[in-house]
Amino acid sequence: RIQILFELMGEIDCNIQSVTEVLHAASSGEIRRVKEAEAAIATLELRPMYHPILAEISITSDASVTLKRMAAICLKNGVTKFWRSTAPNSLVSTDKDLIKQAVLRSYVEDNKEVFSQLLEVAAKISRHDFPRNWTNCIPTLLEVQTIDITFSLSFVIIKYNLVDVEQAE
Repeated sequence: RIQILFELMGEIDCNIQSVTEVLHAASSGEIRRVKEAEAAIATLELRPMYHPILAEISITSDASVTLKRMAAICLKNGVTKFWRSTAPNSLVSTDKDLIKQAVLRSYVEDNKEVFSQLLEVAAKISRHDFPRNWTNCIPTLLEVQTIDITFSLSFVIIKYNLVDVEQAE
């Protein structure tokens, strides 16, 4: 199905439906579909709104755990590759803002694997953007840390990463 989309359109539209289809194919276990999905991801990851869509899929309560996990992993990889403004094909500021907003809403995630991936995303972003470009990171985390003990522990991990980075500079 993904290959047919490539042939008909020359490229995949970057919307939640097409990204969801690609992620399902990537996690299908069928070698041909996985290879097609990897090619589609390589195309999509260069498009605006792809990473914010991944962020939204990863925190959507009605998505399957497999889909959320795949979205969170792709998001983490994208943040690693494209977050810095000096990176080739770096993310635009509107995409970054949408991702940050989604990550700060991820504290309600029940699945530990998905939550762990999103926590890594938050830590990577905070290393680059806090405090200059993510001023509401710590205040927001402080507001929600009392909701859940897991989130409170995660907050400590993020805070440790921030302190570690600040000391290294």
